[in-house]
Order: sequence, then structure tokens, then C-alpha cells
Amino acid sequence: MNSSEIEAIRAATDIVQIIGEVVPLKKKSGTNFFGVCPFHNEKTPSFSVSSTKQLFHCFGCKEGGDVFHFVQSYYKWDFTQSVEELAKRAGIKLEPRGQSQNPHWEEGFSLLAESSDFYRQALESKSHGTIFRDYLETRHIPQKLWEPFQLGAHPGGSDDLARYLNKKKLNLQLAGQLGLISRTSKGDWVDRFQGRLMFPILDERGRVRGFGGRGLNQEQPKYLNSPKTSHFDKSRLLYGIHLAFDQMAKKGYVVLCEGYLDVIALHEFGISNAVGSMGTALTAEQIRLFKRWTHRAISLYDADAAGLSATIRNLKQFFKEGVESKVVLLPDAKDPDSFLHNQKVKPAQLKASLKKAFDSSRMAIDYWVEKQVLVEKNAMARGQRLRELVELLDEIPDPIERAVLQKDLAKRFELPEELMVGTAATVGREPLVARPTASAKPSALRPDILDRWAAKLAEFLVIHGEKADFSLTEILPFLSSRATQTTPWIQLINRWGELLLNSKSIAELQWLQSMEFEDETLQGQVREWSMAAEALPMEVAEVQSVWDDLLKGLKRAYYQLESGRLQDELRAAEAQNDTERTRQLLIEKQDLARIIRVRE
Repeated sequence: MNSSEIEAIRAATDIVQIIGEVVPLKKKSGTNFFGVCPFHNEKTPSFSVSSTKQLFHCFGCKEGGDVFHFVQSYYKWDFTQSVEELAKRAGIKLEPRGQSQNPHWEEGFSLLAESSDFYRQALESKSHGTIFRDYLETRHIPQKLWEPFQLGAHPGGSDDLARYLNKKKLNLQLAGQLGLISRTSKGDWVDRFQGRLMFPILDERGRVRGFGGRGLNQEQPKYLNSPKTSHFDKSRLLYGIHLAFDQMAKKGYVVLCEGYLDVIALHEFGISNAVGSMGTALTAEQIRLFKRWTHRAISLYDADAAGLSATIRNLKQFFKEGVESKVVLLPDAKDPDSFLHNQKVKPAQLKASLKKAFDSSRMAIDYWVEKQVLVEKNAMARGQRLRELVELLDEIPDPIERAVLQKDLAKRFELPEELMVGTAATVGREPLVARPTASAKPSALRPDILDRWAAKLAEFLVIHGEKADFSLTEILPFLSSRATQTTPWIQLINRWGELLLNSKSIAELQWLQSMEFEDETLQGQVREWSMAAEALPMEVAEVQSVWDDLLKGLKRAYYQLESGRLQDELRAAEAQNDTERTRQLLIEKQDLARIIRVRE
């Protein structure tokens, strides 16, 4: 989608209506509505929605933005998903782009849904479903979970699904592209999955993306998945996420396991935030998927050799992706499904054992040290394993978390802390605390003084900019010093100048939708000022007086800053016996003194 489409969707969408569907809103003042914030626990409503500015902002947790951001944050969708959903509601057809370049994108979802419905009917049928229902009972999967996971079955014929889809007059060529059916050398359509228990694989929006089929007899492979298609990529999906994503957010962590039956068993026993990687090792894409809802994970893979190996590989990805992870191992090296369906143990005891296992979970680094380092009998081998861990810790994106783990590891092995920093730490990464250099600016410069005045001016323009014509050219010369370029409010005002914005357009906040912010706190503050504008009425004459006072304060701070800079440089020049530089600085200082006297 392009920018014009985004703006068309924004113009056709009422943020009050969209938010009002999930958050009860009441009109309190002017054009603002208030409700209880859906993003944090509160009793007194501090969540504001503006119908004129089409923005929302919580004065409590500071969450806010436009309608696209609300849909993303509330439903945990990515930007593309949010745009597509709002476009559909607004009746706007998007130009093909990315996945939508496939003209059969939506038709593909319909075909997959029809196929899932066919498998569900087969599971329920008396003639074909008995063997599959019996199998589910022997695996102790309760019927109440069949529907949420949309379980199904293939009747067993070579072309049952193909004939069903053809009868529905659906696109068999597309069904072939989606890996549901295929052509024989004679040109006949045959089903990919034959006589298998079917596990539809859904995305977080509840759309069927593909299937996993389990053979009940001696079929090889035992599990057969959909091939990689335009709609299905196993490495980017997590089994059960359509049921688990909201529970991840509520509980604050995700439980990761391997297979379909493991996920279903965990949900049966109340672990409703469990998902499966449909294999062993997690991919970075799968981790980034669940990171939409939580940055904490519990790894619950099989405790056999293969499972342990997969767990170690997963931990590498967790470190790299900045995920706080723990490891849970079930007794007797069992997988979750066989552990929870042990018929020799009462359900109450199983729940207690499961809770005990979770309570005994190990932090990822502790697990790594035990299973990768301490198991080595040879000192050289232990050293090499430890070095691998040190190099891995270097990849942790958060510098504080990285430093804490490195310090803890040094203490544990009674080694100097500097040995816990690998080679990656010295390449392209700033140190946690910057060392002073000879060219560092003197602390007396205090560029944050100007930034505070810039913040006051920015607040004034956002709240009162529509009431008179205030020119940015009056303030930009005092906010363009090289020493102050990096401070956030000064950057914002200079950006307004680059965009040639006047005070009215600043107050209207159109720029807020398109401008990228490195500092989200700044963006939230701007929204908060805007939301509070109606409660701060002021006459034009009074507004002009406040603006004049702000200008005086800014200029005074600027001159004080310049005076301090010249004094510091003068001392340095005198200390180095640099006569020429001293003479130039004295002239600059006299000129500055004259300017200050004239302006005062």
C-alpha cells in the first residue's frame, strides 16, 4: 500500500467508532472522549480519544497514536494487517503489493477454509470419522478441544478433497498451488493428504494457512505438512497461536513446545499460552511473531537427546532476539503429551507435577552452563564451551542485560569480567559508559538548557499555535547550534522548520502521522499536550504575551550558553599559550556582550 491509500483509509475511518467497539467511551469535553485504558489496569478513566485530531492517548501509561496504531496495539497485528483490515471496513480496495501481489490471495484463504471444513465434516461423519475419533480418544484428546483447534480427517480416498472442491466450483489450479492436491502424469487430480488425521495450521488472525496430517498406521512420513506456498511457510507460523496470543499478553510469557498434540495437551491442562514450532528449533521469524505479545518465553521441549539439542539451539535465538527465557524439563524425559496423558497417574497429580516442573524452571544461562559447559570433563573443552557462551552473550541487544549476564558469568567462574566480553563487543558497538576524550565538550555547556526551552516552545505551538501567526524563523537561529543538534525537542523544532510548517499546521498535528520518532516519549508528550488543549483556553493577546516571554527566555539561555562556551575555550587557549586564539576569543566575547546589552 502507498501513502495515498493510507491517507484515504485514515480519512474514511472514525477512530472514535473503531475504539468505541472495544472500549466504552464517554464524551466529557469538547470533541474528546474518555474511557478506561485497554493497555494497563486502571479504575479512573485516563484514556482519551479525539474525534477532531483522530488520535488516542492514555494519560496514565502514555500509549497513544492514530487509528492504525490502536489496531496494531490492541489486536497485536502488524502494520500491513491493520491497514488491510481498516481498508476492508472502509470499503477501500488496496493496490496489490507484497503478499497481495498474488491476485488469488483472498481466494486462497477461502480455498484453505473450505478444505478445513471438508476435513472437519469427515471427522464428524459416521462412515469415515469413526477410526479418527477413536484414535483421538485413545490419545485422550477431549472433544471440547476438537473445535477450537479445528481438527479434521481425510476420508482416505485418492481424490476426495479434489472432487469436493470441484463440486463447489472452486479453483483446482489454485488448490494445487496451495499444496492441497496435485496432478498425476495422466492429468488427474489427487489429494496430498490421504487417510490422515488433519491439524489445520492457523495464523494469529484465525486464518487457515496450511495443514499437518498424521498417519494412523504405517504411513511415511508419520507427519506430513503442507509444502511451502504463498500462504504457508512453517518457519513463520506457530501452531495454536490463534488461541494463545491473548493469553501470552495476559500471562506475560509464552510456552513453546514441539508438536501439535503437545500444544493441545497443554491447553487441556490450562496452559492456554502454549504454542508449537512444528518441528524442533525455533526460527527468528517465529520468535519475532510471539514478541508482538511478550518478550518472555518458557521452553518446554522433549527432554530426550533431540529435544535437549533443540532447546540449546533455541536458547541461541532467544539471546540474539533479546527474549528472557527459561527451560522446563518434565520428569522421565517425557514430552508434554505423553506426560499429561499418563493413565497411571491421577489428573490432579499430573497438574501438581506440571506446576512443580514450571516452578523449577531454569534460567536460560543456567541451563546452558549446566548442559554445555559443566558436562565437559576436559578443562580445555570446558574453556571452549564457555568461550562459545561468551560470544553468544555479546549478541544480546540490550546493553544492560548483556552487562549483567557477563558480570554474573565472571563471578560464577571466578574469572575477570573483561574475559566475559567477546570479540563481537568491540566491533560496531558503543561501550555501555562512554569514556571521556580530549575533544569532549566541557560539562559547563549544558545543551539541555536550550532543550528545555525548546520543549516549552513546542508545547506552546501544539496547544496555542492556531490562535496567532507565530514564526519559527524567530527561534530557529537559537536552536541550530552544533552543540545542541542531538537533543530531541530541538531536533523536532528544526524538523518543523525543514518542512516549512507554520504555527497553525503544527497545532493541527498532520505532521505527527508521517514523522518518524526515535524517542516515543516525545511523541506521547505531543499527543498529551494536544489532548489537553481544549482545557487551556487563552485569549489572543495573552497568547502573544506568553510567546514573547518564551522567546526572551530562549534567547537568554542561548546567550548564557554561548558565553560559557567562549569562557571555557578562552581558558583552554590561555593554558596552551595560544596567543592568536586567545585574541580571537576575546573579540568574540566582547561582541557577544554588546549583543546582550542591546537586546536587554
